[in-house]
Amino acid sequence: MQIVDSENHLIGVKPKSEVDYSKDINRASALWLQNSQDEVLIAQRSKKKKNGPLLWGRATAWTVEKGETYEINIYK
Repeated sequence: MQIVDSENHLIGVKPKSEVDYSKDINRASALWLQNSQDEVLIAQRSKKKKNGPLLWGRATAWTVEKGETYEINIYK
């Protein structure tokens, strides 16, 4: 995962298992889908998720990995 400072400058890369979510900021991309009636597709997170189980949110999201851009990442 790409670790950044508060202004989104890359400061390092860590494996997901080493990320300290209480202080590390990581890059992520998210996809929101909206139709012609201005309805937005939302998805519910799995109850097995460590962070935010069963919360509702964007259609999909991914953490940006080493060497990826936001644009490349969202197409995974």
